[in-house]
Amino acid sequence: MPSTKKEADDVLLALDGKTGEEVWRATIPGAPTGRNSSSTPAVSDGRVFAVGSERLHCVSLADGAVL
Repeated sequence: MPSTKKEADDVLLALDGKTGEEVWRATIPGAPTGRNSSSTPAVSDGRVFAVGSERLHCVSLADGAVL
C-alpha cells in the first residue's frame, strides 16, 4: 500500500449577498485540521484577513488575490 501525504487547502470565498453566488475564491495550501482552523474573517482597507490552518491569510477584497 503506498504511503499517503495528507494535504488540505485553506479556502476563502466571497458570496454575493443578494444571490448567494460565488464572487471569488482564494485557495491557499494548508494542512488538514478538520474544523479546528475555521475562522471569522475581518475586513480592513480593502483586504480580508482570516486565520488558516498554519498562518494568517490576507487577500484582496475586490478579487480574492492573495496578498
